[in-house]
Amino acid sequence: MKFSRRLWLYFLGFGIGCLFVVAVFNERLSVLTSWLPGNRVKFDLKRSELRFDPLAQCQLTCLSVDTSWVSKGIEASDVRFRLSETHDNPRIYVLDWEESNDTFRLRFALADSSTTLLEIENLNNPLNCDCP
Repeated sequence: MKFSRRLWLYFLGFGIGCLFVVAVFNERLSVLTSWLPGNRVKFDLKRSELRFDPLAQCQLTCLSVDTSWVSKGIEASDVRFRLSETHDNPRIYVLDWEESNDTFRLRFALADSSTTLLEIENLNNPLNCDCP
């Protein structure tokens, strides 16, 4: 059997196996990606007590949103490790989140027992608030 035929059969079997895994674990597919660094950071942010810096509280008021908006943002965001300071104490994580044609950048300080939202930035439209 030629090498190209063996390779084609391998990829065919691999594809069928992938479809089988998706069919069996459809509702639990997050198990396959929960170990990735970005997902672990978001899990740590969600499991600890969420606090708000006065600047972030002012920005939330300016945006006319509540604290559940931040929880939804953590879930739907992408962690920007290049902008984060992961070796400091507390660790500073930057998350980018797109919602209704706006891109928000959330900056969190993650300590051992609490998470503090430091700042919210709208990358498309700057916030016009009188926040300190």
